[in-house]
Amino acid sequence: GGQRKRFRLILQMPEDGGAPCQPEASEETGECPRRCDSVYCTWGEWQDGECSVTCGTGTVRRERNLIASVEPPNLDLYEARAGVPLVHQADWPHVSESAFLGIVGGCLLTLVAQWSWQKAEWRPWARRGPESLWPGPSQSRSEEEIPLFQMQARGQGAWMPVDTADNDAS
Repeated sequence: GGQRKRFRLILQMPEDGGAPCQPEASEETGECPRRCDSVYCTWGEWQDGECSVTCGTGTVRRERNLIASVEPPNLDLYEARAGVPLVHQADWPHVSESAFLGIVGGCLLTLVAQWSWQKAEWRPWARRGPESLWPGPSQSRSEEEIPLFQMQARGQGAWMPVDTADNDAS
């Protein structure tokens, strides 16, 4: 949806009785092409990794795969964002995934999404602007290019706090 415009500059005005320049000849309005009709992939199940400690409170890395399920109907350039990175308050656990998937000269699918276990009554998160720096424990996003039709991409994963202590212990 939406509209786009393109412009041409008048290089020379008409002389000696030439036809006047028409305003519509220097400006063109058209419909924006649909860039992504569907997302042709699905998320796999969460897989828990090993805990960082054997006793007490530690962290576990959770990961899930992004799997191509259907071939796109054509090789036009696609771009879709599943979400935008969000800034969170310090000391709150968060889940983040990032993948940059595409075919050279074909379908490009960009997924950047972030989820949180933050309580709903806390202040809403602020959206991250393109010029702002990413605060918090993860200072960078991983991005990789993978052919979409052969895609079995692993997301950035997530760190979450877990308690390995025995609940029955006194």
